[in-house]
Amino acid sequence: MDSTILVPRSTPTPTPTPTPKRSRVACDACRQRKVRCHANANANANANASSNPSSVSIASASTVELVLSRCANCTLASLQCAYKLPRRKRGPKRAGVSPTPQSPSPASAGGLANAPAPGLGGGCPSGEESSAMLSPLDHIRVDSSPTTTSISLRQPSQFSPQRPRASPVAHEDGLLQSESWSLTPLEIQRALLADIESLGTSLPYVATQCIALSVQIIFPICPMLHIQGLAASVPLLSQPLAASSSSSTGFKIEEIRVFALITALCSTIFACCPEAQPILPGCDRPLISRHFLKASRRMLSHFHDRDIRHPTSDSLAIRMLQSSTLHTLGETQLSLFILGCANQLALLMRLFDKESLRGLEAREAQKRQNIFISLYIADKSASVLNNVPSVMHRMCFDSELTVLDSQIFPDSEMGGYLLEGNMPLYDSPLEGMVHKGFFLSYQLWSMAADIIMDMKILARVRRCSGATSATQASDADNSTEALMDSYMEFCGILDSLPPWLLDPESHTTNDAHTTVFQRKLFWIQRANLTVTFHCLRLTLLQRAAEYGCCYLLGLTNTDSMFAHRKVEVARDLVLAATSMPFEALQANGEPCVEKLRQAGIELLEIHHKTSSNALSKRAKSILSELLNVIARLDSRVSDNLGETLV
Repeated sequence: MDSTILVPRSTPTPTPTPTPKRSRVACDACRQRKVRCHANANANANANASSNPSSVSIASASTVELVLSRCANCTLASLQCAYKLPRRKRGPKRAGVSPTPQSPSPASAGGLANAPAPGLGGGCPSGEESSAMLSPLDHIRVDSSPTTTSISLRQPSQFSPQRPRASPVAHEDGLLQSESWSLTPLEIQRALLADIESLGTSLPYVATQCIALSVQIIFPICPMLHIQGLAASVPLLSQPLAASSSSSTGFKIEEIRVFALITALCSTIFACCPEAQPILPGCDRPLISRHFLKASRRMLSHFHDRDIRHPTSDSLAIRMLQSSTLHTLGETQLSLFILGCANQLALLMRLFDKESLRGLEAREAQKRQNIFISLYIADKSASVLNNVPSVMHRMCFDSELTVLDSQIFPDSEMGGYLLEGNMPLYDSPLEGMVHKGFFLSYQLWSMAADIIMDMKILARVRRCSGATSATQASDADNSTEALMDSYMEFCGILDSLPPWLLDPESHTTNDAHTTVFQRKLFWIQRANLTVTFHCLRLTLLQRAAEYGCCYLLGLTNTDSMFAHRKVEVARDLVLAATSMPFEALQANGEPCVEKLRQAGIELLEIHHKTSSNALSKRAKSILSELLNVIARLDSRVSDNLGETLV
C-alpha cells in the first residue's frame, strides 16, 4: 500500500534521524544498467538540519536532487557515482501539467562509440527483454505542487522482473552468482587478469604452462585439443578483445570462444593435476581452478545461443572441460547436466554419422570424431557409475554409429593432426600411438555396454517366454552362445596391448627427456585402461546376477561363490592400482576415484553380508588397501567411505 509523506516547502518539520535505508532513486550508472542501487541517503544533507534518508529538496518541477553516499555497485566497479540524469515523473498526470520529456540515455545513442563504459552495460538484456524490465526509478512517484511535495514510496513487487544483484565475490564452491551474467566480455577478461595478477604472476604464463601440462594429462585420455593452436592463442587472454559490429556480443565470436576454451582448460588442469602446483607455488589450486571456471562460464554465456546455432569441435570441448572441472570439485549433478548438454549438441551435429565429417578440414574432423568417442565413453561411465540413463547406446539410433567404426585415426607412421611434430617431445609417431590406446578405451566401454544390453534383453525374453532358472542353463541357443563369446572377447582385450602400453618402461626414444615425457603419458593411458577394465568386470558380474545370467559367465548362482569371484576381481584391481606410478592414477582424476570407489562398495557389502568368515576377512583386508589408495588420491568422499568400515 502506498505511503505518502507531505513535506511543506516553507517550513520543513524536523524529525528524528532513523536508521539509513536504501535509496529509492538509483544513481546514473545503476539506472543505465537497470540494476538495484544500494546507495544510502546522507543523514547530514545540509549543515543546518538533519534530513530524512528518503527526503528530497525540489530544485524544479522536473528535477529531483538527492544527497546520497556512493553506492555499493559504483564502489566495487570504481565508477563515478552521480545523479545528474533527468528524472522522469511518475504517477497520474495532473490536469494542465504537460509531462516532462525524457532525455535519451547515452547508451542508446547508437554505435560502439557510445557503448557503456566498463561496468555499466555488459549484462543488460537486449531487445524485447530490455523493454520489459523496470528501473529502480519506477518505484518513485513525484507530484509537483505549488505548496507541498507528495512522494509516494512503493515497495517493489516480489514479481518484479528486475534482475537481482548478487555479491561479486565468488561462492565458496566456485559456482556462478547471478551477478556474473551482467559483465561484458572485456570486464570478464579484466576480472580474470586481476585475479591472476594478484597472485604475483601473469595470465599468459599460467595459460602456457597449463597447455603444456594438458599434453600429458588430458591428451592421453581425450585427444581433442590442437595444442599448437591453443598456444598461439594465449595472447588473446591479455590483449583487449577485438570489437565486431556483426556479432550480438559486440566481439568476434572466434576470440571469445577461444578465451572460453583456454580458461576451461586451465580450470581442469588446476583442479585435476597436482603438478600444476609449481606454476603458482603456495596457492590454493581449487581456488585458482574456480577463477578460470568462472571466467569460462561467464564468457560462454555471452555467445551461448550463437554457439548452439553454429557449433564447432571447440563448442563441445568447452562444455566437456567445464564438466570435468565441476566433477572434480564435487559438483556431480551440475557436471552431469553440462555433460548432457554436450551430448545433445553432439547429436544435433550428427557426429554419430561419419558423413557429417565429410568436407571438413582434416584437423577439425579428427577433433569431432575424438570428442564424440569421448562423449560416448562418458555416457557409459555415467550410466555405470552414477546410474544415469544412457542416451548414446547403439540401439537408440535408427542407423549404425558409423563414426565409431570408421578408421580415420592416424597410425604410427602418419604425421599427427593435433600434435604437430615440430618439437622433440611431440615426434610424429606419438599421436598415432596415443590414438591406439584411446581407441582401446572406447572398445572396453563399447563391448561392456553391449554385453549388459544383451543380458538385459535375454532376461526379458526368457521372462516373457516363461522360462525357469532350471531350464536356462540347458537352453544354449545362438543368442547365449554369442553373449558368452562376447564376454570371453572382453576378458582378453588387454592381452593384445601394444608394447608401449603393456610395459611403458620399455618405450625409448633418441632423447632421454623425450623418453621420460612419453613414458609418463603412456603410464596414464595404461592406468586408465587397467582400472576401467577391472571396474567393468565387477559391473558385468553384478549385472549378470541381476538378470539371472551368471551361468553365461561360468559362475554358479550361489552367494558364496559369486562373492568369492567379486573379491578376486577386486584383488586384481588393487594389485594393478598399486603396481603403477601413483602420479598416473592422480592424472586420471575423479573418474578413476569413482571406479575404485565402486570396487570398495562391493567389498564393503561382501564384508558385512557374507556368511563366510574367511571371505569376510579377505574382503576387509583388500578394502583397507583400496581405501589407502583412495585416500591418497584426495577424493572428497574417501573419508565418508572409510568411516563405514568397522
